[in-house]
Amino acid sequence: MKNNLDDIDLAILRMIAKSQTGSQMTGKYAHLQVINGRFGVTLKDQVSNSIQKLLKLDYVSDTVQGRKAGVICLSPLGESALDSQQNIEISTFSNITNSAIAHKSTNVTQTINLNDLAPELIEKVKEFDDAVKEKNSSKMKAAFGYIADKSVDAAIALATGALVR
Repeated sequence: MKNNLDDIDLAILRMIAKSQTGSQMTGKYAHLQVINGRFGVTLKDQVSNSIQKLLKLDYVSDTVQGRKAGVICLSPLGESALDSQQNIEISTFSNITNSAIAHKSTNVTQTINLNDLAPELIEKVKEFDDAVKEKNSSKMKAAFGYIADKSVDAAIALATGALVR
């Protein structure tokens, strides 16, 4: 059964999980005053409701070694819920530029239209085409070198055949 946790629920769970208080016997915990202080007076009722919800779900406990101590302890179930929520956030591809998709997309192509280039590049592309027809390697190198200096994208498009003429 999956429970929907609100942002404030998750924030409280994270706050407790990152807390520097606790031990192997007690587990991670945060003082109720600290939790309320972090959220401020305006959110006091929402924090209270959220803590009650987390208590009902057994994600947290308000007892330490069987005694109420003004602290909220993170339960193993709460740790599991927090871990599963963090895994979901990581796998939503929010940072596509550094993902495996961005780095392993070998079949993706981008074309560049010749008419979109600067006039001097258009002229050099024509010179390059003429040099290829003539099989003149020095003219090819000169034209391609100029294109690469002015626009790496245009040079790559020319070399890979992605330049639309």
